[in-house]
Amino acid sequence: MDPVTAVGLAASILQIINTTAQTIQYLNDVLVDAIDECPKSNETRDTVLITLENLLGSPNTHLIRTSRHITGIETCFTDVVYLEIRASHADIRKYLETRIPKESRLARHISKNAVLQESIVSTIIDKAEGMFLMAQLRLQSLAKKNNKREIRLALNKLPGNLDTIYDEAMKRTHAQERDDVQLAKKILMWISCAIRPFTVLEIRHALVIEPDTRELDETVPDEDIVISVCAGLVTIDQETDDIRLVHYTTQEYLERLRGEYFLLEIA
Repeated sequence: MDPVTAVGLAASILQIINTTAQTIQYLNDVLVDAIDECPKSNETRDTVLITLENLLGSPNTHLIRTSRHITGIETCFTDVVYLEIRASHADIRKYLETRIPKESRLARHISKNAVLQESIVSTIIDKAEGMFLMAQLRLQSLAKKNNKREIRLALNKLPGNLDTIYDEAMKRTHAQERDDVQLAKKILMWISCAIRPFTVLEIRHALVIEPDTRELDETVPDEDIVISVCAGLVTIDQETDDIRLVHYTTQEYLERLRGEYFLLEIA
């Protein structure tokens, strides 16, 4: 998220909290999701945390917050009960069994092979660490394999942490035809550097704009191509038609990689 946009959003959140606190004598239940995504720039996160901490001084006020384990956040709240949120094995299994038939190549490989399908599902569940994102990205790493042998070999070498999974996804973008490699790089650069989310139509237009472009024609890439060349790193919000990275950790990963990946390639 762009720093200006993020600070403005945080200011709006603070205004809502303060206004509500003044309007209602007692705030019984306050739910704040993903505090860790609140920007640290301009002390924005600290201000939000202090405001929430002050709310806890009100009688009968209960605060429910979600975030990753970050020391700077956890030290602001004492005498609290922690509950780790993890996807259950049953939930991840249901997701995988629904998703696999939609991956056409993978579905063909495991057709009439219940043993291989169960091996895929159970292995991904064991390595998902209770995260749908991990399950999704690991499934994507198997989806383009050319045969059953490659699938079995890949199952034995599924990547570990998120950075390793993202590294594997980037390698898959590099393993494509040259034109698709360049297209994937442009898409990831546009999305990760944008101030606000692109709609699908906007990103398709952005991809074909050159210094001498005067009109948009049939060179605009199809939506399916835009998604497929990015190896599972981007997704489309069906409600807003925005195209975005699959997770905020993907943004963090690409920001760390930006200097050696995007700028080098542009040069």
